[in-house]
Amino acid sequence: MAKPSEISIGDIYQCAVKNDGNLVATAKELGYAGGRASVWGRLKTAGLLEKLRSETGKKKVTSSKEKLEVRPRGNFTDINYLGSQIQTEEELIKHAGIDMELYEVERVVVNNWEVAGTKSKNRYEGVWKTGLRQIKITLRRKKDDQVSIERLIAKLEENAPVARKITYKKSKKTKFKRALEVSIMDPHYGMLCYQGDSDHSWDLEACEKLCMWSVDSLLERALAHGPFDEIVFPFGNDFMHHDNLEHTTTRGTLQPEGLPFMHVYEKLLSWQFQLLKS
Repeated sequence: MAKPSEISIGDIYQCAVKNDGNLVATAKELGYAGGRASVWGRLKTAGLLEKLRSETGKKKVTSSKEKLEVRPRGNFTDINYLGSQIQTEEELIKHAGIDMELYEVERVVVNNWEVAGTKSKNRYEGVWKTGLRQIKITLRRKKDDQVSIERLIAKLEENAPVARKITYKKSKKTKFKRALEVSIMDPHYGMLCYQGDSDHSWDLEACEKLCMWSVDSLLERALAHGPFDEIVFPFGNDFMHHDNLEHTTTRGTLQPEGLPFMHVYEKLLSWQFQLLKS
């Protein structure tokens, strides 16, 4: 996976345009370690989000009879279309520029009918006839935890190894395996504080650097006690500063100095994958 600093904002923007504004596909194509959230953050910081939306959200309408309307209403979004060019609900959602990672289809209504008329005032010159289609789609906004779980499942599927099932012969003698457990205690990932109010400053970057140094140091010390058949890396022991959207611990202790939970949660998942790969 590429590091954010290795990819220019120009390359990110061009790739996003090529993918019709789909930031999930953009992150995958670029091998962006931070996923969709980080791509979105880079574009927002550079002030390119509105430009991307306007460039990828243009409707391909070549007739004045074509009408497409997108109307948000709370947790729902209605898409209404009348015309003959768009044939399916999938085409309509794409033309409307909807990110289906954040929405799910609640209801779809499709109506078809024919419209006819004379070609001119002279009735003997014949008539014209064309088909019109009306498509109405109601989308419901997914909850934040559902979006995060679906992203996690997608990452697990992407990183899961594919291998044939191997049948091993049973050993007559029992051989005990040795495992190395690398446990990082109390990193409090997601806490934000500054020296003065606390003993020292702490943020996501500082936490990641200290944890990586700890892992490297523990592995170096463990070399003298190897070899090992496997390495166990438990994630716990206050690995996150707060455990839910209410910014509390598992027992309910309030943690007001924590960063937004969903942002920390997704960053932690991406970092854990990189940590295990390294």
